[in-house]
Amino acid sequence: MKQDRILIIGAGGQIGSVLTEALRKVYQPDNVIASDLRDLGPQEGPVEVLNALDPAALEAIVKKWEINQIYH
Repeated sequence: MKQDRILIIGAGGQIGSVLTEALRKVYQPDNVIASDLRDLGPQEGPVEVLNALDPAALEAIVKKWEINQIYH
């Protein structure tokens, strides 16, 4: 079975930051990619600057990280 790779859109917000932290405990930090419109600074796992309204950018990140779950 393929490892879950999760993208969190809006990880810099209140709910997104808590969700990112919780999912990284369950799925390991490298399998949860935090994204936001701005750089989130140092994190325990990968971070991407992403405008979710840009379909090409979203698709590129999904392919790059082989994402199979997205939380927004």
